[in-house]
Order: sequence, then C-alpha cells, then structure tokens
Amino acid sequence: MNCKETQANFDERLDSRLDVAYSAAFDAHVADCPTCAAQWRAYAGVWSAVARHVATEPSTGFAERTLRRLDETLTEKPRGWLAPLWRWALAGSLIVTLSGAGWLGWQRTHHTNMQVEAYITAQQDRLEDFDVVASLHLLNGNNPHEKANVN
Repeated sequence: MNCKETQANFDERLDSRLDVAYSAAFDAHVADCPTCAAQWRAYAGVWSAVARHVATEPSTGFAERTLRRLDETLTEKPRGWLAPLWRWALAGSLIVTLSGAGWLGWQRTHHTNMQVEAYITAQQDRLEDFDVVASLHLLNGNNPHEKANVN
C-alpha cells in the first residue's frame, strides 16, 4: 500500500469499514511511514475530539417561542402614521443642505476663477509694457548686446 491509498482510506479505517487484510496493510504502512503516521494521528485526534463533544439541547418550547417571535415581527404594524413623514422630511432637508453646499462651492470656485483671470490679464499687460520698454532701447541704440559684439 502506498501513501496516497493510505490517506484516501483514513475515513474507512476510522469507521472500521476496511476488511481485515486491508486493515492490516493500512496499519503496516502507517507503522513504517512517518509522514502517514503523523497525518493519521492528527486525523484520528480531530475526530476523537469531535466525538467527545457533547451537544447542547435547546430549552423546552424554543421552537415555538422562535416561531411566535418571527410571526410577531412579520405582522407588526407601523408605529404610527408620522413615521414615514419623518423619513421624507429628513430626506428633503438632506437634499436641500447638499444642494446649498454645492451651490456655495460653485460660487466660490467661480469667484476664484474670475480673480485668477483678472490677475493673469494684469500680468499680461505688465509683460507687454516690458516689451515696449525693450523695443524703445533698441530704437535708441541702447542695446548692451550689440556693444559687446562690436568690441
């Protein structure tokens, strides 16, 4: 018998469903193979612990009480006609609040974008002024680069 066959027959050996010759071959392999011996001890130990477990029984009337509670929760009436109104009022106020926050955020972003555009326009005007001043130096012959090249 090889390891694969032995491990495949753990359940049958544990339940004593193997015939005498096959059971002897199983025991001989487990005695000679340390791997199968360790796995057999672990497997048998787990099932031994499960067998020692004592199941607890539910108390008397448990099923009836559980079924009655389930029926009560399924047939329970709403607690009042105002309960749905509170949910709708809460949902409406949440929608109004979120819409207001979104509008304020858009306004702030729009205002900031306008300020940025105005700043950029002012800076472009200053850059154009520098271009005019540079052009005037060229017209007057005050170009420092040309004097350096002449020498």
